[in-house]
Amino acid sequence: MLWICRACTCAYSVGAARCPQCSSTDYVEEGTEMPKITRHGGPSYEDRTPATQEDVDRLREQAAESVLVGEHEAPDYDTWEYRDLQAELKRRELSAQGDRDALVERLVAHDEEHGDSGEE
Repeated sequence: MLWICRACTCAYSVGAARCPQCSSTDYVEEGTEMPKITRHGGPSYEDRTPATQEDVDRLREQAAESVLVGEHEAPDYDTWEYRDLQAELKRRELSAQGDRDALVERLVAHDEEHGDSGEE
């Protein structure tokens, strides 16, 4: 099972504190639902409706459209932890050395140069 970010459609692991790409905490679940048994018995997700494939497809389409028309917001790197900033810089094959301000500055400069996509 994966979580799909509603903001950028990034797929990430269940239980993560936030989306690793855009730091959003709004997600839908994709894949086979696993029962989460509570201490008192019974699944803990009974009141939640699982996301359907149509939901995931619609969210991906909306995110793609918003990127195409320039509605995509750059990630708020000021809220990221130091190790997350380093991991993102390494993913982009940039230097991950320096203090927090230097890392944020490097990511922002890279985003501006590459259109906020984080891709090369």
